[in-house]
This record gives sequence, C-alpha cells and structure tokens, in this order.
Amino acid sequence: IFLRIPEWANTASIKVNGLEMSDNKITANSFFKINRKWKNNDIIEIDFPFEFNTTKKLERVEAPQSQYNIFEVNWTAITRGPLVYSINGLINGTERETILNMDFDNLNTSLKEVKSSKFTNQTEYITPDSLILMPYYRADNREKTNWRLTWFLTDIK
Repeated sequence: IFLRIPEWANTASIKVNGLEMSDNKITANSFFKINRKWKNNDIIEIDFPFEFNTTKKLERVEAPQSQYNIFEVNWTAITRGPLVYSINGLINGTERETILNMDFDNLNTSLKEVKSSKFTNQTEYITPDSLILMPYYRADNREKTNWRLTWFLTDIK
C-alpha cells in the first residue's frame, strides 16, 4: 500500500497495528510504501501534526532605467498544516499596509491561542497587535463582500 504524505507534513508518523513504521524514512511530499502481508482487522494510523510554516515573498519595484530599487516589500503568509491563515475582518484600506509586530520565524511564541474547535485542529490565534488569525475559509463568515488578508507585510525598505 502507498500512502501519500502531504508537502506540509514534515513530521508525519505512521503505525500499523500500533507499531511505528521505521523501516523507511517518511518524507514530506512523497509516497510512503508499506509492504507487508495484510490480515483482517489490520489498522493503519497516520499522524500529521499541524505545524506552523511561513512562505515569504519579496515585492521589488525598480526605478525605470536604473539598477536601484524604489522600494522593497517583504510579505509573509502563514499556514498550519493544510490551512492558510488570514486576519479576520481586516480592511478599511489602510491596515493592509501595517507592518505586523511578531516574530514570523517563531510563531509558537508570537501567537497566543484563543479558540479551538472540539472536532478539529483549527485553532484561532491572537497576534501581539491584537488581530485574530483564523483559517481563511472561516474568516468573516465567508461573506463575499469582506476581505481576508493572507499576505502580511513584514518589512518595507
């Protein structure tokens, strides 16, 4: 049997009948092969821990006919497992340009957990600037007229 290991699952673990599968290395963004003779009632357990990850993007505007930049903007997106996080209810046209005050390289200490569903691992967090981060699909009750900010300004030069 081949099990797909998602790209975001850097620390996945697999057990068969309660025993850790350590024969092969589990690698994110690949398939894990379990080669065995299967019996009735065999159980496969897969654990995909939801860890914070960041994706960084540089926006650079260069002066025409010049090698110099007019400005550079660093943006960061936050994911946790397969979930993309957004700031809920943030827009009056100016907050997009606010630099968020948090350590994007160590989100476990920068964010404070506020709410978690008893059925899922879809926790909400509060930033040091008192903004609420939540999974994108839940932000603003999914109303089409509201903005959901997923790229956060981290630096501008």
